Amino acid sequence: MPSYETKGPITATIHVEVGVARISAAERTDTVVEIQPRTAGDKDDIRAAEETRVEFTDGTLSIRTPRARGLFSARGSVTVDYTNFVAPGILLMAATAGAVSTAVSVCTDMTEGIINRFRTMSISRSSVLTGHVVGNVIQTMISLALVIGVALLVGFRPNATVVEWLAALGILALLAFGLSWLSAAIGLGSSSVEAASNAPMPLTFLPFLGSAIVPPESMPVGLRWFAEYQPFTPMTDTLRGLLMGTEIGDSAWLALGWGVVLSVLGFLWARSAFHREAKI
Repeated sequence: MPSYETKGPITATIHVEVGVARISAAERTDTVVEIQPRTAGDKDDIRAAEETRVEFTDGTLSIRTPRARGLFSARGSVTVDYTNFVAPGILLMAATAGAVSTAVSVCTDMTEGIINRFRTMSISRSSVLTGHVVGNVIQTMISLALVIGVALLVGFRPNATVVEWLAALGILALLAFGLSWLSAAIGLGSSSVEAASNAPMPLTFLPFLGSAIVPPESMPVGLRWFAEYQPFTPMTDTLRGLLMGTEIGDSAWLALGWGVVLSVLGFLWARSAFHREAKI
């Protein structure tokens, strides 16, 4: 089982004519290549595994299988599988997408006059927005449960303990809570439901510009700087560390800090916008 020290991104060149190649990407400082026969007891598969060449030079990993021996020999296929790396990022994106829908529901209530009816009742004004936010957080967490189930079906294999799972869900719930308040404020300031549905869209793209899909180290310098200092990168790194056991460092504190900042900022903005609408 060849193993190479790789502290940064590498280039992989794989020539597969027989068998299947599976690539698992994760944040680690080494690259391990495991060559196994597709069928343990098949002599042709065993011979193909033995004749497969693996080389690593100047940051480039090269894997070449032997040529197919017959006209009807399997040509092989390549499956790129970095599910364990990308799944935490997908969870973060799902939480973001679910939270921003609060803008639409709040704007709908504002434009249809339901909020004005609530204002005539002896209830706390903030309770209307709080109901929207809490309901959206619950809906988002249910959606995340479905996403986790699908991720497990397609090959996501976390090694987290129960406590680590609870911590990861707590980070996601905090993010959904903060973004729901921001989204509620955006909905209050929107003139129409269409505007409310489009205004929070930039929030859904921020995880793509972080470490959700690829490590920031592989990005161009300007984009890398943005990815390293935006709020979604430490949240993604924290989720990945909790679920997959990778190094977290100070990302956990940054994730908690950003979650609190988003929640407080969103709440104050939404409350101010709601009171301003009441005066109008």
